[in-house]
Amino acid sequence: MKYGVILLLVVTLLGFIVPLSFPGKALADNPTKYENYVASEDAGAVFYQQNWVGQTFTSDADEAHTVSRVRAKLYRTGSPGIVNAYLYETSGSLPTGVPIGEGSISGDYVTNYTDGGWYFFDLDEQVNLELDTEYAIVLEAATANASNAIYWRYDNGGGYAAGQCVTSEDAGGTWGNSGNDMMFEVWGYLGTEVVSAKVFSSYIETGDQLFVFSYKVIADEAYTAQVSTDYFTVKLMVDDTLKAQMRLPSWGYKPGSFYLDSDVALEWNVDDAYIEIEGVTGTIFDGASTNYTLVANDWVGGDLESLDDWVLSTAGALEDYYDVALTTTIEGTYILNDAGKTIFKIGVPALDDVRPGLFAMATVPGLPGDDVHDPTALESTLEDNFGAGKVALSNFGDITGFGGTFMSGAYWLIVMLLAGLVVGTAVNNLYAGMLCSSILLVGGVYLGLIPVVYLALPLFLGLVYKVAQLTWWRA
Repeated sequence: MKYGVILLLVVTLLGFIVPLSFPGKALADNPTKYENYVASEDAGAVFYQQNWVGQTFTSDADEAHTVSRVRAKLYRTGSPGIVNAYLYETSGSLPTGVPIGEGSISGDYVTNYTDGGWYFFDLDEQVNLELDTEYAIVLEAATANASNAIYWRYDNGGGYAAGQCVTSEDAGGTWGNSGNDMMFEVWGYLGTEVVSAKVFSSYIETGDQLFVFSYKVIADEAYTAQVSTDYFTVKLMVDDTLKAQMRLPSWGYKPGSFYLDSDVALEWNVDDAYIEIEGVTGTIFDGASTNYTLVANDWVGGDLESLDDWVLSTAGALEDYYDVALTTTIEGTYILNDAGKTIFKIGVPALDDVRPGLFAMATVPGLPGDDVHDPTALESTLEDNFGAGKVALSNFGDITGFGGTFMSGAYWLIVMLLAGLVVGTAVNNLYAGMLCSSILLVGGVYLGLIPVVYLALPLFLGLVYKVAQLTWWRA
């Protein structure tokens, strides 16, 4: 019977760990409204069978975001059946190609009041929008007819400047446009984008590879208060094979890198190599992803002066984006200032050792007052930032998708539980084991390995044990 109590305690403990270790799950799964037009509606545009209606819109020029759902103001006559919504790219302000996202609702449940009502279409997958780019929302109802149709409310004054109504009479085969604007809303999440990437060789040792990239993961205040490592993973892929990965270093528009030592370096200029940013499974960003495919010009080689050029060019782009100074000029030469140094030392570890001329206050070797570089310092820096030898699959937390808080807390609590069981069994007193576990628990909190709220565990588990003792054991 004691084994049953022990099993109960283990299950209860795990049930306590998991909810506290996934801060992403505590956030409401609510997308944000982005592009929209909801004013000055006049009437409804009918669509059914091969007659399709759409609305183009232009994505934000500064804030990248995804589309997870679209919303339209509709009403019906009769029973029109299924209504489908498609998201298209555009050419010449008209839909083109195949849909990049789609969703559907039952038109039979749409209001029959001509003032209309707002209806969400959840897309089959989240779509990453490029900045300042025109897209089209298209609605169609293939099983409807003139008596059983859907109407989309619109403004005939052309009040939306960043798009227009588009129509097709042959199920999307050809398109025309009008001066009307449909009532619509675009909903999604913060944007993810890998902006640029380059590959350099012989960065530290002959035959190694440094993959540098700049990325945007733009979050609102609800997420920047959380650590980025719990929500996004950055991966280096070849075809569908994972070569290296890490957790997203920080939110915003930043530089990042992968380092592969010579024994795990990729074939040079290998086909289908790409860098991917992906939302962590089980969080609100699960399913959000973007990638950058490396092309021939991105494989630079051993010319580390080109690495300097990439760093300064990226710093310039970040300066424009944030409107802050990251560079300065000394005797006509552009270098990173203190703020730029901080950002790029985090994004590209060991950069200040390998390319010291990029940084302000850099000194000429051999002059009085120079910092003498310990030949082991660079190796230590690499191990601290890249892991021992290489980045690929640096820790179990990266492989499983769990955050660092979960992994450290789980390891410590498992040790705590096992120690308690060993001591409790040895002295035939489970309370003694729990006392031992409590001492380890306090130590874990003190060291910052587990949250302080876990101090409630001994009291809770003691209560469970006492209840079990009074029921199971007495029986």
